[in-house]
Amino acid sequence: MNPDQIARQISGEKHATARLSREARQGDRSHVIIHEIIDAASDRAPRQLGYFVEKRTTSRAEHELASALAKLNQDASSTRVRSLPTPQIFATFQSGDRHVIYQEFMSGIGLLPSRDKEGPAEVEPALAAAIAHFNRGAHELLASRPSMPPRAQILRRRAQSLLRSHAGIFTAREIYGCFAGIFKELTAWPLIMSHNDIHLGNISIENPLADNEEIRLIDFGQLEWNYIGAELHHFAVLSCEDREISSGLSQGFFQRLSAAYGSQLQIPLPIVQAGAYAYAAHRTCLRLDSSPQGAQAELLLMLELLAKSEKLLNIETSRSDLLILLRSMSAAIKDARKREKHLRKRVKKLQSKTKLQEQ
Repeated sequence: MNPDQIARQISGEKHATARLSREARQGDRSHVIIHEIIDAASDRAPRQLGYFVEKRTTSRAEHELASALAKLNQDASSTRVRSLPTPQIFATFQSGDRHVIYQEFMSGIGLLPSRDKEGPAEVEPALAAAIAHFNRGAHELLASRPSMPPRAQILRRRAQSLLRSHAGIFTAREIYGCFAGIFKELTAWPLIMSHNDIHLGNISIENPLADNEEIRLIDFGQLEWNYIGAELHHFAVLSCEDREISSGLSQGFFQRLSAAYGSQLQIPLPIVQAGAYAYAAHRTCLRLDSSPQGAQAELLLMLELLAKSEKLLNIETSRSDLLILLRSMSAAIKDARKREKHLRKRVKKLQSKTKLQEQ
């Protein structure tokens, strides 16, 4: 199918066609073309009928989910997919490592600070219900797909990625010492298929001023198995150091959201929040790099999130492991700054020598 055929399928009009409306980039992974659907009948003036999105991505996980949703969308009797809070998928194509997804254009507004002025501010129950509903639906649709790795591979890959990201700074013992106890507690509960990238920019609200507002999720390219509560990791970070208020959310948003989410999935609140803090710590850990300027702040945030998760799970860990991490990072920062200072002095000497020679 091409864009014109998709336009006719969506509009149901014989003479409907699609034309390029505008192009957009989404991070480094995908390229989006928004097509305008118009009525191109010759006996009347063209009129605009709607929009749909042509998304090109290299994300295999997103393409697999989109393909599954597209097949179920083609079944008129299927209500499971239509009940999921995701854009409707019209068709998918694959060419080498490039994937093309034709999907519904989301016309709602994002969950942004300005929303407090445009509609009801208390969206926690509806948002929690939408996320939990997506988790259950995606889990049912994809739980039997062989391409999704089992639990052991997920945990092993997670630990290996942590070690690769910190080669030369942290030892395997230090990394495992911080995360092993938490992983053990959280994975006693069944893993669930998760969006893994739910944040303010990936939540769309349709009919924001109406009583029947609808919350939908977009950009599911990081779909993967995860433990309970990990889906709320972004809001767990915002709950630290009054970041909720600076993000335009009311204070206590994460507490209310996680309570509603736990109620939807019938999971104890401490497990939900511990999972959110732990996965937030994991993602923060992955952002640590060799840059001495931001590494210490990321490390402190990671330790804060780990401590919150441990407290909720009643894990008695050795604080010496965390202190070793902090000292290792501090030493690495000091060494980097010394090397940088030494290099600057050498550059200045060389510049002065060059000027003297030129004179």
